[in-house]
Amino acid sequence: MPEDIDGGYGELVRLAYLVLPGRQKRIYRLAMARRIVDQTLPRRAGRAAGSGSARIRTRVLRRAIGPSWRLRVMLGPWLRALPPRLPDPALTVALARLDPAARAAYVLTRVESRPRHQTRDQLVAAGVRNARAALEAADAVPDVTPPGLDSIVGPAVRRRSRLPIAAATALTVVLSCGLVMTRTDGAAGPEAHRPRLTMAADGAWKTAPHSLDVWPARGELTRDPAFTARALAAWARQTGNRHDPQLLFAGQVGGSAVALLRQGDRISRYGGARGAVEVFPAGDASSPLALGQGRYLLAPWTTRVTETKSDTAVTDHDGVTDAVKAAGDCGRGPLLRLRQPDGTRTAADLGGLALADIVARPESGATGAGTSGVRLWERLACVLPAPAHAASSATAWEFWSGLLPGGTRGRLICTRYAYPGGGTTAYGTLLTGTDKAYAAGDCGPQSDGAVSGTWWRSAGRWYYVAAASKGLTPQVAGPSGRPRVRGRLLVVRAGTGAGTGASPPEGAVVVAAVPRA
Repeated sequence: MPEDIDGGYGELVRLAYLVLPGRQKRIYRLAMARRIVDQTLPRRAGRAAGSGSARIRTRVLRRAIGPSWRLRVMLGPWLRALPPRLPDPALTVALARLDPAARAAYVLTRVESRPRHQTRDQLVAAGVRNARAALEAADAVPDVTPPGLDSIVGPAVRRRSRLPIAAATALTVVLSCGLVMTRTDGAAGPEAHRPRLTMAADGAWKTAPHSLDVWPARGELTRDPAFTARALAAWARQTGNRHDPQLLFAGQVGGSAVALLRQGDRISRYGGARGAVEVFPAGDASSPLALGQGRYLLAPWTTRVTETKSDTAVTDHDGVTDAVKAAGDCGRGPLLRLRQPDGTRTAADLGGLALADIVARPESGATGAGTSGVRLWERLACVLPAPAHAASSATAWEFWSGLLPGGTRGRLICTRYAYPGGGTTAYGTLLTGTDKAYAAGDCGPQSDGAVSGTWWRSAGRWYYVAAASKGLTPQVAGPSGRPRVRGRLLVVRAGTGAGTGASPPEGAVVVAAVPRA
């Protein structure tokens, strides 16, 4: 009788997984390992075949030591069949520096506890020319706990005849090359064109100008024609567009399959349980794109990413970051610092697909969001209203600082959201101390100046305070009381009664600014 089905199958998959090249992502290695074993076991016996058979083990080992590029073609069925938990990467990281034969020697002797003479014979049978050198290299590696079988075992993928696989492979090649088929008879026309996916050539971004046109398609499902066809069909239904979209990403994101398709200045995100399609402005070509679950697709020329709050590096896998937490308790998206060839930039997730550039500047001119700018944005993020729609940038600057009624030092900040295609909105914020922030309404449409105001309470009395940029004088209409102007700060002390309540006086207040005389 055959040995335990799950144990024998899992041991073969673990053997292939640990011997495959360690530079590949875990999700790829495990899918390829499962494919090697599924295609090696006799079809009539399935996964219960003689897993302990030396011949089967040798075939699995030989294919893992020298994997063919064909293993990655049509890998989708094995990717979708992966178990929910991936193996711990510690051992594959430790073995990554070894050549395949040494990795195989380590697995056979240290993971499977096979005698050295059996290991040597197994390596020779698998085609290793210098089994002794492989054993010596494996001996130099410290012991690392191997992954358990529970994170490897899963349902075997039912194998079909080679004909549909060959046809699907041909279709994949057509899709990946981005071929556009046109009709030459008299019936040709826009209504007759069926959209097809296009992809940028690998490495095109290294020599061509940096734009979305040269973003390569990334993700483990880019070669899965079934999934990409569903994404394309959903995109066509949602947009009604008959042009050929560019595939930017197709892969697993936090357990969900996600695709990004781009056409012109719009990018569609497809995925989720219902396969919904969301359409967003494309944004700047260097901006990360939100995949969901706190993960982002980076421009291929981004060399380093750090999360600004903790100043820790964010690992990326084939251009996709690990999950990044929101920047603050209010749930606003994270703030990332990106190192790119043209310098360092700071970007925030403001709810759109493309992250928005964050800029902090003094009144004298614009600068990038350095350390002080990052601290400023972290204070503003939870007070500012969310942008009306996806913003391409958010620029914050201090336009007044001084003493408020009661002697508290305050700062007025104007933050202006800019939107793709034009248009802006601007909001004022009053900052006091190290942790207090108050919304101060619209800070004006001026591109070179700002004015805003808000109610301020001191010693049990309410004051309306407003300030303007240099060269401007604030004016207010609405609050009762006599305004007093001290430099660029206007103060209106509320009248008795309403001015001493727990809440600020009611009624609209209009703030404006005029050039200083």
